[in-house]
Amino acid sequence: RNRSDGVDFEQGSQHNWLGGESVLERNVISGNDSEGIEISHGTWTQFNKVVGNYFGLNAAGTAPVPNKNNGISFEDTVDQNEAYNNVVSGNWDSGFRFYVLATRNIVRNNVVGLAADNLTPMPNRDYGVHVHGGSQYNQIVENVIAHNDNHGVFLTSTSDEDNNYIGKTYYNTISRNSLYANKGAGISFYGKRDIVPNENRAAPRIERANSARVAGTGCAGCKIEVFVADKAGLTSG
Repeated sequence: RNRSDGVDFEQGSQHNWLGGESVLERNVISGNDSEGIEISHGTWTQFNKVVGNYFGLNAAGTAPVPNKNNGISFEDTVDQNEAYNNVVSGNWDSGFRFYVLATRNIVRNNVVGLAADNLTPMPNRDYGVHVHGGSQYNQIVENVIAHNDNHGVFLTSTSDEDNNYIGKTYYNTISRNSLYANKGAGISFYGKRDIVPNENRAAPRIERANSARVAGTGCAGCKIEVFVADKAGLTSG
């Protein structure tokens, strides 16, 4: 147990790998008093990769050993970092957090809110993914985000004191994720002082669906993506 973050990449750390694409390179980063990993402090904190690790689980991936804050946090203007193939579950805050002008980071092909078997619920106690503080142009794609204790993905305009508590959380991409059984919505927005994530465009709504056709509503001129789940009982979006 560390009294703060388990791992901290900051102040211009670049081109580091935490973990790797082989199982033998996996780290188990759990039980810390703050984040599992914080990637932070400066636009020059770039090009780091977090790959194939467990955040908030035991070494077998079968039981929670929570980090007391988020599993993985991108914050304070960091740019172009990437996290993929991780299991981020059981943490006391959110699985992933983007905060205070984090830009162009990629979160893909992670499991958020399940055990390592990809089946057993192991919720993060808040959101699966929380994007706020004016974070922009981040990509949240091809993840499984399920069973978390709040929304699967939550975008908000709230920020810190240095930014007058508000930020334009715009231009983030949320695509091809499997979102199901979260206690809140799959994807949700919260705006403040007339600044609303997604530039106040309403989320699309499915009103009718069968095996041949999906019908619903979306904003004028918007491109709506519809996916078929690859497992029975899952919904994608």
